[in-house]
Amino acid sequence: MQATSSFSAAITRRLRKWALVFLKVLEVGDAVAELIGLHGTRVKEIIPCAGFDQSKARLVIYAHYNPNYRITPLILEILRTYSEQGFNVVFVTSSKRIAPPDLETAKAICALIIRRRSYGRDFGAWKDGWRILRRKCKPPLELLLTNDTLLGPVCPVAPMFDRLRNCDADVVGLTDSWDRSYHLQSFFLVFRQPKGIQVADRYLRKLLLRNSREWVITRGEIAMTRMALRHGLKIDALYRYEDLLSCTMQQPDLLAAYVASNPGILEFAVDQAKRFSFTIDDSAASGPSMIKDAPVDTQKHEAVAERSRSTHLFSRLRMGTELTERFARENLVAATLNPTHYFWKALITRFRFPFIKADLLALNPSGIAQLEDWKSVVTKEGILDVDIIRGHLKTIDVRRVP
Repeated sequence: MQATSSFSAAITRRLRKWALVFLKVLEVGDAVAELIGLHGTRVKEIIPCAGFDQSKARLVIYAHYNPNYRITPLILEILRTYSEQGFNVVFVTSSKRIAPPDLETAKAICALIIRRRSYGRDFGAWKDGWRILRRKCKPPLELLLTNDTLLGPVCPVAPMFDRLRNCDADVVGLTDSWDRSYHLQSFFLVFRQPKGIQVADRYLRKLLLRNSREWVITRGEIAMTRMALRHGLKIDALYRYEDLLSCTMQQPDLLAAYVASNPGILEFAVDQAKRFSFTIDDSAASGPSMIKDAPVDTQKHEAVAERSRSTHLFSRLRMGTELTERFARENLVAATLNPTHYFWKALITRFRFPFIKADLLALNPSGIAQLEDWKSVVTKEGILDVDIIRGHLKTIDVRRVP
């Protein structure tokens, strides 16, 4: 019996090894096909839809993937929003199949639905969608590349699109980032007028696809912005990083939330208090600890600082202490943060950003504090029921209770 079990385990390990080798060969094959200009069998089906409107000069290619094969009510609402804003919606899904009721509903909204094999992430969906559209329609005046990581709308979208139409840039994103290199974040990119459309066409045609997330960042969104800049295009973000940063630094509640998301700031405040002979006054058991500027006996200070570390008294440092606030602002300026994660609350409540990111709610990879507030923030806006968002999150991969 034990020998049979060992044999089965050995066979299982061997099959797994062969499967990994096969997947690696498959990806290399896709890369080679890209290199020589072949596209294999990525596109499985092209479905013309009733929602196509020849009078519309704007086009959106919407990248979608759902492990449960759903186009959720939330996604359908977003597709309707784009259609109402004058876009022909091209829905490109990398799901193996789509639930028939969802597909029928989407057909009434979209201009075209494309089913494809999952490869190349969102950029693969945009590349394959654009390759098909180049043969089927004349170049649009406005091309929007977006994906299903945006959940909403949680605020009215009309003001955002008004700002978009009044912006004179050739390439417009919603948010920008200084991480690694300045770039527009790729979950929402608009290319406009012949110059912008030509650069998008050139980029997508030459783009070599990979499944690596690192590749998506460096060869995807960063490289796309660099190409636009090399061709002399004007680029802009509707919700600029420096504006979000300034707002967070000036608003005590937002600054406090940032400190709560980065406990290292408080640890650093304790270390600096020790270094410069400040004291942490924990004598008032009923009140919060404060940092005082009065120098103290070094030996006593050493004991207080050490006790603070060992019992985590640094967590009792509250906003309003000059030293902690100063370190928080210095850390904010020095960091290169994901604005849709660290500034999510400012985006919605101060800047009327109409979306919240799916990966923030489903994964919270940066450990953002006070994220449970998202439900009350969305409810207060009154545009979208939080249950619709939670219902969507139930159909995708999550690592936390949203």
